[in-house]
Amino acid sequence: MVKCPHCGREITSLSLEVVEVVRYNDVYFDGNRLVLTESPERIIYDRKQHRYLCPHCSKLITYYTKDAIAFLKGEPIRIPEENYFRLIV
Repeated sequence: MVKCPHCGREITSLSLEVVEVVRYNDVYFDGNRLVLTESPERIIYDRKQHRYLCPHCSKLITYYTKDAIAFLKGEPIRIPEENYFRLIV
């Protein structure tokens, strides 16, 4: 069983956040503001970043799927520092 390097709790899974670039085709102006239709078409262009997090404290474990799998297997990985400027859209 692996432990979170931040909070020290045992974990068997990670949470995953993904930044996506999305286009909505059904946006219109109603005279005052922009509005989405009730069921807009949502097109995902790209998935820019993956963030694997501790499910207890939500701190960053890794950005990479390969490292997330290795971490859960108990293999050593480099734990990156949280960097909010890493988001590239």
